[in-house]
Amino acid sequence: MGWIGPVVDDQEHEGWVVPLFADGAQGAGASSARGVLVARRPDHGPCNGDRVRLTCRGGSIAEGVWQDGTVIRGDGIVHPRTSGEVGLEVVDQAEEWRPDAAVVGWVAGCTCGWRGTPWTRVPRPELADPAARRLATAGPWADLEAADENRGRQEWRRHIAGWEALEDVEQAAARQAAAARALDETVRAALAAGASWVDIGRVTGMTGPGRSDETAAGRRTVLVVDLDGEPLAPLRALEEILLCLGMWEDDDRRAPGTGTEPLRVPAPLAGRVALAAVQRLLTALAPTQSRRPGCGRLLAPDGRYEHAPLTVLTLPAADINVLSATADALGHPRLNPEIADLASTFAEQLGSGYRRTDRTDLVSLLARLACLLDLAPTDDTRLLIARLRATPPGTDCVLSDAEEAAHARTADRMNHMWAHGSSIDRYLY
Repeated sequence: MGWIGPVVDDQEHEGWVVPLFADGAQGAGASSARGVLVARRPDHGPCNGDRVRLTCRGGSIAEGVWQDGTVIRGDGIVHPRTSGEVGLEVVDQAEEWRPDAAVVGWVAGCTCGWRGTPWTRVPRPELADPAARRLATAGPWADLEAADENRGRQEWRRHIAGWEALEDVEQAAARQAAAARALDETVRAALAAGASWVDIGRVTGMTGPGRSDETAAGRRTVLVVDLDGEPLAPLRALEEILLCLGMWEDDDRRAPGTGTEPLRVPAPLAGRVALAAVQRLLTALAPTQSRRPGCGRLLAPDGRYEHAPLTVLTLPAADINVLSATADALGHPRLNPEIADLASTFAEQLGSGYRRTDRTDLVSLLARLACLLDLAPTDDTRLLIARLRATPPGTDCVLSDAEEAAHARTADRMNHMWAHGSSIDRYLY
């Protein structure tokens, strides 16, 4: 054919420039000195020259060449209607070739059945106008010049953009599933060798049977600390980046450039997938930050001092995974320069008067936030979640000595994730 694309759900997406004929027939993607090979439509019956097998009443079978509604055999002609036809099967299709001069236009096509907007063939190059979808060939052949063929390729690439993103997701899901299976096997081997669930949990962050922190399939219960809005800043910058990318994708679809390849947006940034996840996370996280007085305090035993508020949230696990994948995509060394510049522009807005920030800083903040939301559950986090859920909204929560120790260990882990273990930032908790 011509251009190899993704394979999603066992459907191949392979593109080529399809020659068009005046009677609506299309080229099959092959040409030779005989001309252009014509594609057979799936719903088309037998054509003259096809080798067919005719099954008649009584079980008799006649094979021969189809010609004008009859089957021609070496011993004569069989008329399907008069012979009691009960089945007609095309055994071997005859090739139909047409001269290059019969081609009246072209259209970008894909093996999935998609067709783009046709171009009309004009007889002389000076009459060609790609913007008006008029093209010409340099000679008598129907093959387009490289620049014109590339126009078809760009249309096809816009068609497969979503499928390519899905292929990336499909492959990532397959890798994740394979990794999960490998982890399950090694855990079973470790248990068989005498390791305890406590040991396994310490090295993997997993919990034992019956101790899952998932409230429902695909959802994750997490503790979110009030850091006075710090986690929201990188998320809002990311939202602006993704909004711009979405508008760029819309512009490419509405007004595709001629001779230029549309912006290739990697998964999960493409198709507003990451944007939707980020907006859901922002909606969930915003009420947990910069909480006003009167929302209930988190106090040490006997009320000796006040901790930063903690909120129990149940979030879609997929959104946390998408946030992590988005950070990976924006930090990729081969990220499209236009997208990299866009990310750098919004990253600079995160800086303070004494320190400049760049794309690397933004990616780091997003990755750390994803880790913070994906903090492996432990007995400490389970104890705190249970205590906070048991506290009526708007009332103070006074921790016991055991809960205070659990809070200290959990705060250390959070501070390590978010602030690289900074001793100064630890006081915020």
